[in-house]
Amino acid sequence: MERCRSKHKKVAKAAWPIVCIPKEEGGLGVLNLQTHNKALLLKDLHNFFNKSNLPWVELIWDKHYRNGRLPSSNVPKGSFLWRDVLKLLDKFKGMASVMISDGQSCLLWDDLWNGHVRKLQFPELYSFAKKQINKFK
Repeated sequence: MERCRSKHKKVAKAAWPIVCIPKEEGGLGVLNLQTHNKALLLKDLHNFFNKSNLPWVELIWDKHYRNGRLPSSNVPKGSFLWRDVLKLLDKFKGMASVMISDGQSCLLWDDLWNGHVRKLQFPELYSFAKKQINKFK
């Protein structure tokens, strides 16, 4: 038997932005699960780029990026979970700065260096780069 579905969207009985405010500030202190989930996925990107000693990090580096190419949000590889993590790659690169060690996990043009992404800061110079990452391929 088919259920009748209402054509009207139900209105939330609570103002979620207010409910998620910490108790000390007058809210109920309920976690915003979308924000919490994004933070956990960003932590995975941090572990990945820092090559943390975790089995899944080593597996992904060996399986998908052993050729030296770094992940890109426009060419997702791997499991559905890793593809969801890669959707946050641009956001991660916007808040994480690069520390050069062996240079294998950073990109000159696409990563944040001293508060700037070089391809955005110098678009004319970037047009001469040999290997450009094109998001519209």
